[in-house]
Amino acid sequence: MEMLLVPPGKFVMGKSPGDSEAVELEMILAEKYPELKYSEGAAHEVTITKAFYLGRTEVTQEQWMKVMGENPSYFQEGSRENMITNYINEGLTKQEAQERAVKEIPSGWEQEKNPVEQVSWDDCQKFCAKTGMILPTEAQWEYACRAGVRKPRYGELDQIAWYTDNSDRSTHPVAKKAPNTLGFYDLIGNVWEWTNDWYAGDYYKSCADGVVDPTGPAQSELGARVLRGGGWNGCAIGCRASFRYCGAPGGRFGDVGCRFARTSD
Repeated sequence: MEMLLVPPGKFVMGKSPGDSEAVELEMILAEKYPELKYSEGAAHEVTITKAFYLGRTEVTQEQWMKVMGENPSYFQEGSRENMITNYINEGLTKQEAQERAVKEIPSGWEQEKNPVEQVSWDDCQKFCAKTGMILPTEAQWEYACRAGVRKPRYGELDQIAWYTDNSDRSTHPVAKKAPNTLGFYDLIGNVWEWTNDWYAGDYYKSCADGVVDPTGPAQSELGARVLRGGGWNGCAIGCRASFRYCGAPGGRFGDVGCRFARTSD
C-alpha cells in the first residue's frame, strides 16, 4: 500500500468561499433531515502540527484481501451474475438483464483494483489492529484533499471523480482519474471514505476561533462516524472537499470504503 507524506501546515476547513452548492445543500438537509444539524460552517483555521502519511489511493479489494483474508465488496467477481438475477426478479427479461449488467460491469473490469466497499468503521478498526494503521481524522482528510486549494474541488469534477453522472453505477479501478497536487487519487468520488471522528453536524461552531490537531467531538448524538468524499452514486453537489456525511460505525454500504493513515514517527 503506497502512502504519501503530508507535511504539517495550516488551512481553512469548511465551506469554501462562494460555494453556492454548500449553501443549497445545507438548506435541503435542514428541511429534510433536521436531526443531522448539518453545517459546513463556520469555516475555521486548522493547524496540523505533525506530518502524517496517507494512502495514495483508496484501499483496493486486493489489498483488503491480503490483510483480512476476505472480500466483502459487492462489485467483485460474480456480482454481474447477482445483478442479472436481481434484474430478472425486478421484471426484466434475461436478455435485458444481461445487457444492463454488461453495461454496468464491463468485461475486463479490474475488480481487484477497485476500492473495497461494504466495510464498516468497525471493520476498519480490525484492519488497523492488524497493520498498525489508523483512519485519518476529518481534519487530516480535508487538509490532504484540498492540498492548498480553497475551492470546493481540486479540479474539474469529471476529471477527478467517479460519481453518478459518469460511473455507470459502479466503482472503478483506483487512480484512473486525475490526482490532486499532493498526488492523491479519488479523494472525491468512487467510494465514500470513513474518518476517525464522531459526527456532529454543528461541530464547527465550537471551532470558529481556530483549532489545533482537532479530533472531532467527544460523542455523537446520532451515534455516527464521519464519512467524506462522495461516491460512485453521489450527486455532484455532494462531491466537494468540505461536504460531510455520516454513518453508523457498524454499517456496511456498497458505496463506502476507506483510506488509511499512519504517523510519520
